[in-house]
Amino acid sequence: MATSPEDAIKAKYGPSNRTEQFREFVSQPVVAAFAAGGVAGAVSRTVVSPLERLKILFQVQSAGHNEYKLSVGKALAKMWREEGWRGFMAGNGTNCIRIVPYSAVQFGSYNLYKRVGLNFMTYEFVRKYLTPEGDQNPNAGRKLLAGAVSGAVAQTCTYPFDVLRRRFQINTMSGMGYQYKSIGDAVKVIVTQEGIRGLYKGLFPNLLKVAPSMAANWLSFEMTRDFLFCDFSAEPDEGVGDQQRRMTRTRDIADYDSGRARQPAISLGRERYHHRGRFRQRHIEHECGSTSSSRKHFGLTGSGNGGFSISKYRGRQNPIVAGKMGIDLDRHHVRSTHRKAPKSDNVYLKLLVKLYAFLARRTDSNFNKVILRRLFMSRMNRPPVSLSRVKGQITKGQEDKTVVVVGTITDDNRLLEVPKMTIAALRFTATARSRILAAGGEALTLDQLALRAPTGSNTLLLRGPKNAREAVKHFGMGPHKHKSKGRKFEKARGRRRSRGFKV
Repeated sequence: MATSPEDAIKAKYGPSNRTEQFREFVSQPVVAAFAAGGVAGAVSRTVVSPLERLKILFQVQSAGHNEYKLSVGKALAKMWREEGWRGFMAGNGTNCIRIVPYSAVQFGSYNLYKRVGLNFMTYEFVRKYLTPEGDQNPNAGRKLLAGAVSGAVAQTCTYPFDVLRRRFQINTMSGMGYQYKSIGDAVKVIVTQEGIRGLYKGLFPNLLKVAPSMAANWLSFEMTRDFLFCDFSAEPDEGVGDQQRRMTRTRDIADYDSGRARQPAISLGRERYHHRGRFRQRHIEHECGSTSSSRKHFGLTGSGNGGFSISKYRGRQNPIVAGKMGIDLDRHHVRSTHRKAPKSDNVYLKLLVKLYAFLARRTDSNFNKVILRRLFMSRMNRPPVSLSRVKGQITKGQEDKTVVVVGTITDDNRLLEVPKMTIAALRFTATARSRILAAGGEALTLDQLALRAPTGSNTLLLRGPKNAREAVKHFGMGPHKHKSKGRKFEKARGRRRSRGFKV
């Protein structure tokens, strides 16, 4: 088979499989957040190393020692004259070794406790306040200002505890003049001898250190995270604007729990899916232009973990079909396939797979893993569920739970009165949706369910009748049943070893 010049150049100079695997690994949200946190911590500590050392000198200086009882500028000048650049950077290597894992864990768990931590909460508030309306990603100056304000507020509130920590660390050192028995005793002695200002000794140089430190910290974190989240499989001729939009789409799904929850691709795909039934590629091409522009618009070119690529599988033969044909009569009960993508080309379905793959990996919830497996199933294996079946499955005490169906909710004329229910499903028929809403209930989509219950709490997972599916009626029992014949259209021929057709 002839090889084109472009393929030869890509094979010779393109990234290797190991490089691609490394890029996919670092582009995962958790790994990217850890790496960005470590880089941000090292950069911020190096920037403010002189002020960090000056703060420690101010804190450990006792009442009788006035060697560094100077202004910040004079103290820094004195340190420069006596020790030079090495005095500014003294202890910075050890400090970076200490701060890199700390900062990595801190920023890696950012989405989990940012609404609790004072620093994270302040940064989010200031960042949203400084972001112009309609702009999803503020510029570097606004990020620097938000980081500086959040660091200053958090340090001002917690600075007395930092002073107490430093005093206790040098409590046993001779000549320092500190002898404290407990935290209460330390606070009492400091307030009595030095006043309330004693608890805030060195606050001003600390704020001068913390403001640029946190500003550099947050800016380095966001820039590194955005770089690692950026899609490495971009086409060579793709512009910077296209890559920025692709990066923003990745953050929209990856930061589902950050409070912003901007998912334009899911919303647009969902509306088309529910208004038109099965979503087909030709509708996208007709309304959005060419196939390549449609894939770019909906973000279908990612190659990260949980992602998918239409072009990657185009022109390839199905490995199951291309392999050994026929049925293994000895191991026909064993399923060795592990599906990685849905069978349908539906855009909304693929975006849901991307979202729930991220949720299953991030939350480790069995609920999300089950939803993901059912999204992988073919439409034939996702039978519809009627409203009467949903009502029959809700027992006493489960009325407030959200019923989840990975399939279609249909109406049932036998059900004269529909109770108030909250149902999340892949699709609703028009009459079923109207009857649910008329009863005061809610009809949610699966991406709305992900925002409301990311771990599947307070939900009831249902599915349609297994033996009433078209596949069972047409083909018979599947390979997981002992009644499986191994062949689709053959009746049982006794209990011999092979039930396959024989002439």
